[in-house]
Amino acid sequence: MLKFLEMDDQTDAAVIEMGLLKPGDVSLACKYFQPTIRILLNIDVYHLQGCKTMENYIKAKAEIMDGMKTEDLLIINADDHNIKKIDMSHVAQKMTFGIYEPADYMAKEMEQTDKGIRFMLVYKNKEYPALIPGYGKHNLYNALASIAAVHQIGLDIEEVIDKLSKFQHLESHLQLLPGIKGCLIIDDSWNNTPLAMEGALNVLKDTAKGKKIAALGSFPQIGRNQEAKEQYRYMASKVMEAKADKLIILDEKAKEIAVNARKMGMKPNDIHYCYTEHAVYKTLNPILDSNTAVLFKFSKILRKSLFKLIKSKIMK
Repeated sequence: MLKFLEMDDQTDAAVIEMGLLKPGDVSLACKYFQPTIRILLNIDVYHLQGCKTMENYIKAKAEIMDGMKTEDLLIINADDHNIKKIDMSHVAQKMTFGIYEPADYMAKEMEQTDKGIRFMLVYKNKEYPALIPGYGKHNLYNALASIAAVHQIGLDIEEVIDKLSKFQHLESHLQLLPGIKGCLIIDDSWNNTPLAMEGALNVLKDTAKGKKIAALGSFPQIGRNQEAKEQYRYMASKVMEAKADKLIILDEKAKEIAVNARKMGMKPNDIHYCYTEHAVYKTLNPILDSNTAVLFKFSKILRKSLFKLIKSKIMK
């Protein structure tokens, strides 16, 4: 992979992630990079510290259309309810991807296997069998957006699907790893947002065959406002929906998940507050076995101080 400053006239294409911490960030990125294809993957509660409100965050995401030329293409998630709130009537070239709503690129017949997600890609009434070596519905959306983008710049769909099936999974992005005593570790500790935690808990629910342990941290980018409290409450409902046998809270700001999980019926003895690697290990070690799956879901901020230390003790 080329580094950004190594691009020259021989470079055919580049993928640029436009970071958003506050209003104006995406608009500025569009001004400098002038992308010819722009993708709106999803809009969920995330950077509320800089944007203050969900309405402002949606407006900041909509900046991806700033400076679009008539020939530029906008690719959007047809299933995302917040994306639907954006006025795109002035966009000349637009394509969609999705699972539920009618879209140009659609996935159907999804099946979770030990190799990843198998599905049928539908484009212009033609079906293509596909596999992505990852887990979670959000990864399926990622795949659909990627397929749409590279297909639109000229790659054959079947070639794209073949390359996608050989994708090397990124470290700490819903990695399924062997742990001590035969347990399964689901490492999704790269970053943490409400949407990502919901997806990770769904993977825990669908993947674990026996006991399920959810070790969860806070969301560093959403602040401590009413919206944040609602998100933590919602995550408690997802913990209960996943039928987690144990809940481990990894930092003070995430306690709201445990408080609400208890209100929803989780037994106090099944909730643990572990703010050091020693506390996590002391809690986990006696209950790990070949019938147990542990999900680690928190941000890389906490990961630097906690998971690197605990990882060496619980991984094979």
